[in-house]
Amino acid sequence: MAELAANAEEHACGPFELRVVFVDGSLAWCEVVDGDRDLGDIPAILDRLRSRGDEPGLDLWEEHGRGLLLVYLLSKGCCQAYPTRMCATGASGKAVVFALPWKADAHLPPHPWAAAFPDHRSST
Repeated sequence: MAELAANAEEHACGPFELRVVFVDGSLAWCEVVDGDRDLGDIPAILDRLRSRGDEPGLDLWEEHGRGLLLVYLLSKGCCQAYPTRMCATGASGKAVVFALPWKADAHLPPHPWAAAFPDHRSST
């Protein structure tokens, strides 16, 4: 989460939010939200990582994409980015999210904030 927060601070504008979801008492889903609605290269980098499988084709020492590579590897590929709304202000922004492997047989909802914030993915 710290890597994504540092990326948001460096590459996006505030305000910032950190969201953590627990399922059955276990950490399951983490989101770093910033005030910049532009997803930029994030989806392309994640697509590139997914298409390469176990050989992501990015260097851990590269200047761009390293944080997403770390998140991708640690979450075993369960990460994404999407437009959202800030919980505190309702302003538009984007979320970069990842799920931690927590239970092999568990089904994590694709957007766990949906029940609490029905319009959280709306970018308007």
